Amino acid sequence: MDIGTITMQHDLDTSRFAAALLEADDVGAVIRCHYEAERALDYVLEKLTDGRSRRKAKNWAFSVKLEVCHLLGVREIWTVPLKLLNDHRNDFAHKGIDRFGDQQVMDMFHQVRQMSPAFDESFRMTFEGKHSFDKAYNECSRKERYVMLVAFVVGLFSSLPQIAVSQMPSIQK
Repeated sequence: MDIGTITMQHDLDTSRFAAALLEADDVGAVIRCHYEAERALDYVLEKLTDGRSRRKAKNWAFSVKLEVCHLLGVREIWTVPLKLLNDHRNDFAHKGIDRFGDQQVMDMFHQVRQMSPAFDESFRMTFEGKHSFDKAYNECSRKERYVMLVAFVVGLFSSLPQIAVSQMPSIQK
């Protein structure tokens, strides 16, 4: 799907993703990624419900928020990567996993490619600040790859309200 150029209105906390990339072990990285994904999920729900979900959604589990997105018409191509992240976070929290495995990274990569077939191993993430990062996907460690994939997913997902508006036919008066 070609969505053109979208200016993200959600305030993505890039410092949290930077900490996940550079400062955290794998457990800390998945928790930071999950936190940012949930912030994006809350943002999208708020936009899709015109603010009506703001107070209610705070007490909902991540999986419930994803289900509400489905009920509001969000296609699975947008939510499956977030469900996968939630599943991975649960594995870390409840199964004692403490490192990303190749399969987890490959599964997330597959989901990103479903969302954006143009994403490939040459995708590059660059940022400067307290710490700098400038690597192509294929140069990254498993943790870096996973965080890069989730950052990509969260960025796209949090742009859903703008994408929906850009894809609507204009209404003629």
